[in-house]
Formats: sequence, C-alpha cells, structure tokens
Amino acid sequence: LLSEGAIIRDQPSKKYRLSPAWSKSELFRDSMAHRLIEKMRPLMARFAQSHELTIGLWQIAPKERLQLVAHAESDAQMSIRLANHQRQPLGSGAVGRAFAAAQMPETSEIQRRFGAVRWQKDISFSEYHGQIRAAATQGFAIDNGYAHVGITSVAAVIPADPVSFALSVSFFAGARSAEGISALGEALKNL
Repeated sequence: LLSEGAIIRDQPSKKYRLSPAWSKSELFRDSMAHRLIEKMRPLMARFAQSHELTIGLWQIAPKERLQLVAHAESDAQMSIRLANHQRQPLGSGAVGRAFAAAQMPETSEIQRRFGAVRWQKDISFSEYHGQIRAAATQGFAIDNGYAHVGITSVAAVIPADPVSFALSVSFFAGARSAEGISALGEALKNL
C-alpha cells in the first residue's frame, strides 16, 4: 500500500494513514474514471472489429507509469493480445509520446521519461522528441517498433483537464501503409 501511494507514514509518530490521494475528491475522480472506462468498452470493441486490430485504454498511474485499464481485440485470424492491467513507464510507446505531446512538459522532463524506458529498438532522444512534436501537430502519436519490435502502435489522448487517459491501437508492423496509419490516427482521435 505504501509503494502504491495508498497510505503514507506520519513522522515522528511512525503511524500510517490514508494518503491525500484517497480523499473524497480523489474517490470521486476514480468514480468518474470508472464511468469513462465502462462507456468506452463498447466503443472500443466496435472500433477493434471494424479496423481488425487491438485497442487499449491507458491511464496515467502512480509511480510515473501507464496502466492498461481496458482493451478489445478483433476476431481477425491473427491479432495482438494485450496483458490485462499491464504497466509501462510513462514515456513508453505511442501512448507515452501522446501524453507528452498533450502535456508539453519541459525538455528535461521528456528526457527523463525517455531514459526510463527499455527500448527494444534503438532510438535517439532527438528522434523521440521530434516524434512528440509531430504528435502535438497531428493529434496522435506513432511508435513503429521501438517499444515492441514488430509492433506498430498509434495513440491519442482523451481530452480532459488534466489529461489522464489515452487510447492506443496495435497491429503488426508493415501491415498498413503510411496513409493507412494516418487514417487510423484520425479515426482514433474521432473515437
């Protein structure tokens, strides 16, 4: 509980208490998040089927992480399976780029997020930073096999204040043209 931020240890009494994140306002926000997740499930299922791919709904979680909170797969012969409730570093993949593009943190913060990721394919910070700038312009981010070799992902944030949810789609690299990936990014933004 301590490492997840649910409780904190008071000094000097050394007793534990609920953290401010578990206050009534936070619980209300969690309830709003739950409603969003439930509202998105059928939309995601239809999207996955119509585009023959896997779609995930990601939320920013404690400890600078992204957590998969819902996903849907198509019934295509071959599809990518996402592990339920998986967590990844905040800067990881298309989702990390989409969040950075929406939040526009300082370059030093983007560099810190970038450094926390174990990339499967080499990418320089300048290339990563350029992809975030492109995502800010087009409204969606692309990871073409850097986070997971052989997998292309496209992500777009769900507009809110603060930004805390993003949708991503994943498919096998090379399965779509550049125009097809852009069209998919636009469709994801519209969703």
